[in-house]
Amino acid sequence: MKKDDFSVMKKLNMKDLANTYDVLGEACFLINKVFNLSIFMYLVTTFIFIVLTIWWSIYIITGRAQDSNESSSLFIVTVWCISKTMSVGAMCFGCCNLNETRDKTKVFINDIIMNYGIVKTTRQQAKSFLELLECWPLNIYIYDMFNVDISLMLKFTSVSTTYLIIIIQVSHFIE
Repeated sequence: MKKDDFSVMKKLNMKDLANTYDVLGEACFLINKVFNLSIFMYLVTTFIFIVLTIWWSIYIITGRAQDSNESSSLFIVTVWCISKTMSVGAMCFGCCNLNETRDKTKVFINDIIMNYGIVKTTRQQAKSFLELLECWPLNIYIYDMFNVDISLMLKFTSVSTTYLIIIIQVSHFIE
């Protein structure tokens, strides 16, 4: 940690930073409370459309499609699925960055606490701020089932890939 960082922290009031973090934690709590259903439905509909697009594309690729309009509408639906998957990824990436910033803040606050060259009141305020960081994890959950972060995106991709394999296997039996 640079010496300039500590000089900036001497000028800042830890209580103001803690109050700001508390407001951010309450905002995450309200997001969890208010947007549970909408985020859940967004994920469910995106997943269903991805599975249907996989099935439809296999149907067209195997030559069972009768109309050329089906392939053009497949392109539109595929673009829609890709855009929705990217928006889910952006949401997961944003939540992951929020957690990484929280972890970096914890390390920085811990360095302030351990620096005995800083005024005792600032260190005590930093200890209180560290306790506040422990209380507000800043995680976005969907009905306490899914944590919205990069692992959700990986789960989303792995389940979609599993359904791709299942649909390919079933399509070979139908032929």
